[in-house]
Amino acid sequence: LALWAEQDKLNHRKKYMRFLLDILEYLKGFLQRTSPLFKVEEALLKPAQDEFHETWRLHGGCSGYQYIPAEASLAIVGGDTHDKNEKVDLTPYNSPEELHASVDAGILKTELSRLGLKCGGTPLDRAKRLFQTKDTPLDKLPKKLFAKGGKRTLPQQQGGSSSSTTAAATSTFSSTT
Repeated sequence: LALWAEQDKLNHRKKYMRFLLDILEYLKGFLQRTSPLFKVEEALLKPAQDEFHETWRLHGGCSGYQYIPAEASLAIVGGDTHDKNEKVDLTPYNSPEELHASVDAGILKTELSRLGLKCGGTPLDRAKRLFQTKDTPLDKLPKKLFAKGGKRTLPQQQGGSSSSTTAAATSTFSSTT
């Protein structure tokens, strides 16, 4: 039953995203037809997107959305994630249990997402999955650890882009504007 509910939420989210993109295209077209000299991208869309990304980067959310500080790292600034080189340092931890006890579950989830790994499960499951990356390069990890549609190899292990739903939706939104 829970799996069905999650799939239903995902379907509604996709429909809502399409709806928002359709409204955006309609409004852009309307403004271009009614005010042809008005530069929609420069004067309206770019400042609004920059403000949104800055608010998200600072707070991990925005007005009308739940604030989750760990998600602040998913903000897109200048076309890329803002702290892509800032990562969880695994060297001080000798076991997944230590990592779980020391690092917030949201940060574990963000780091797994940044690496393109599955980020669900309990916080201990996340810590175990992330701990496997301590001594094993991403391209040597089992395929089952990676999120569907996630990148299996990254240009640099520490510098890959986020594959989270939020970042993907935001970049989709950004690319259509």
